Amino acid sequence: MIELENISLRYGPKVIFNEVTAVINARDRIGLVGSNGAGKTTLIKTLLGLAEVDEGRVEKAKYVSLGYLPQDGVSTSGLPLLQEVEAAFESVIEIRQHLEEATVQLEKLSPESGEYFDLLELMGG
Repeated sequence: MIELENISLRYGPKVIFNEVTAVINARDRIGLVGSNGAGKTTLIKTLLGLAEVDEGRVEKAKYVSLGYLPQDGVSTSGLPLLQEVEAAFESVIEIRQHLEEATVQLEKLSPESGEYFDLLELMGG
């Protein structure tokens, strides 16, 4: 969960956000729509901790992980776009791989699996 509470941000005399309050829950899908210079990218950078607000607070649950691929394509690595995206979401991909590996190991422990069947019977399972 991400919570924005009365966040305000200004660049000189221009107000980017003024007392914005919002809650983004797990599995929410959010679309940001606005004209150029409206503050969409600045809001994303605020959520990522790359930009600070003048007032208010931004709270993220410990389990929240955000990835960001800048719109201006600042890549200097020379990698293809797919590899850039994979690099941006590397931690998410690693978690998915660990879950898949754990699932395979748990399936091996099912009573029907031959390799562990005798062991489970000895253990009373």
